[in-house]
Amino acid sequence: MDAAVYCRISRDADGRGEGVERQEADARALADRLGLTVAHVYVDNDLGASTRSRAARPEYAAMLEAARGGKFGAVIAYSNSRLTRRPREWEDLIELAEKYGIRIMTCVSGSADFSTADGRAVARTIAAWDAAEAERTGERVKRAFDQRAEEGRPHGMRAYGWDRIDGQDVVNDAEADVIREASRRVITGESLRAIVADLNARGVPAPRVEKWTTISLRQIIVRDRNAGRRVHRGKVVGMGSWEPIVDADTLERVKAVVTDPSRRHLRMGQPRKWLLSGVAECGKCGATVRGNAGKTGATRYICPKCFGVRRSVELVDSVVESVMVERLALPDAPNLFGGDADALEEARGRLEGARARMATAADQFAEGTISAEQLARITARLRVDEAAALEAVRASEPVQVLGDFSADTVREVWAEASAEQRREVIRTLMRVTILPVGSGFRPGPESIAIEWRT
Repeated sequence: MDAAVYCRISRDADGRGEGVERQEADARALADRLGLTVAHVYVDNDLGASTRSRAARPEYAAMLEAARGGKFGAVIAYSNSRLTRRPREWEDLIELAEKYGIRIMTCVSGSADFSTADGRAVARTIAAWDAAEAERTGERVKRAFDQRAEEGRPHGMRAYGWDRIDGQDVVNDAEADVIREASRRVITGESLRAIVADLNARGVPAPRVEKWTTISLRQIIVRDRNAGRRVHRGKVVGMGSWEPIVDADTLERVKAVVTDPSRRHLRMGQPRKWLLSGVAECGKCGATVRGNAGKTGATRYICPKCFGVRRSVELVDSVVESVMVERLALPDAPNLFGGDADALEEARGRLEGARARMATAADQFAEGTISAEQLARITARLRVDEAAALEAVRASEPVQVLGDFSADTVREVWAEASAEQRREVIRTLMRVTILPVGSGFRPGPESIAIEWRT
């Protein structure tokens, strides 16, 4: 009789498959003793088979299909639990025996006799206890994770920014400096794309991959653990036992910039080629102008809607930048970016309150206190409160685009700022309008209108 060997191990940490190799050797030895020929070997390595496991086992499914097709007459596994820990799947094995005559044998759990009611009852009982043991193990692991979270201890792989030493996370100075630098640059107006390009150009090592990407950088700089917070099941449950890399205020500013697609203090896409493209307005129709490089090499801002204005990029940029630098050199300039501290604190309180109430409602739903319909209604109402509070936070926050500067340093700070940072300062403080001029007139600085927003 031909037989199939099925091997499975739930966790193969090093990926070498040594566990399943031992199972196959023992199964082949049993087949030799029974006079069976091993015609097929099916292996599901590093896959669970408990009631809690959601991963599919493609080889197990293929084995059942082959058995129903008459490819072999027996299935050999190392033990019952290696076949499955799911009582429902034992019904499939019983069906194989009753309907297709397949024998089920194991190296250490014996051979199940599915031809009698008592044999089937024994198999079902063993299956139930196998499932219970797997679930008890899961409960113990879950409780251990809960306890680690309650104590603020780390778990899982080491996080970028820290080294794992004797079970404790210790700040990795080089990686922490990258997180601080990226956080500061995001807050001051640089895009993730620009920061990533700079990190890769400088050869800064990326975590577990060859190069930085906007996705990997974004995931790292918005982590609550950066500010020392312990997260468990997606919620902050307290402070961790590790030293934070940034303060809570810095983290919240980074999250506000990066996670809100409508936030105007950061443009996440491709950097603009021209300083005022998409910023300056057409004086004829009000549309924003776009930069355009002509065939002769001359670059101009052109209204793409009415084509009513066409102005030299060099002229417009020089006028706007010179006026901006003069304005920023005045003593009160840093106050233009100051925000409203009292309003910001009040808005953050409202935001935290709305989110806390949503978390409470989610817990009540999980406990069965409220229904799914009630949860949906509560969440919908609180989302409105959350959106209003978030908008109030944005309106009250300081607009830290250039960082610290004074009348003596503004020219140097402006010269060192990226094009994106300059765009954000102009967008925040100015309304620039390119005025149409009559035919035959040579446009000069007077054709650029500047209105201060604050």
